[in-house]
Amino acid sequence: MNMQTDGQMIRYAQELAAKHYGQKPVSIVPLGGGFYGRVFLAELDHEPFKVVIKIYLLDGLNGREAEQLVILGKYSTIKMPQVYFLHDADGEIPVDALVMEYIDGINAVGIIDIPPSDRRPNVSP
Repeated sequence: MNMQTDGQMIRYAQELAAKHYGQKPVSIVPLGGGFYGRVFLAELDHEPFKVVIKIYLLDGLNGREAEQLVILGKYSTIKMPQVYFLHDADGEIPVDALVMEYIDGINAVGIIDIPPSDRRPNVSP
């Protein structure tokens, strides 16, 4: 597991955007995170203008998530973000990352008022 501070994660997000898009982003805003990584919104002054940068604390998850997004995109009725590029940890930026399309909306974690009739029952192992 990569033990990185939030400041380091923001710097890595800036460096990833600069490396791929040719300049540092206009802004980086933390969107969230948890055990597996941190998620940032990077605003650029040219297309695609906004990208989501997900930096992983565990190695190898970026490729797996990219594959899952492609599969979900084939079968989902909602729009899934396009993956722009993957980054594997190297000497310059020592974390795995996934950079994808920003889709305006709300984070599903923010949906807390789900009626009981729409909730899935908890299943015990």
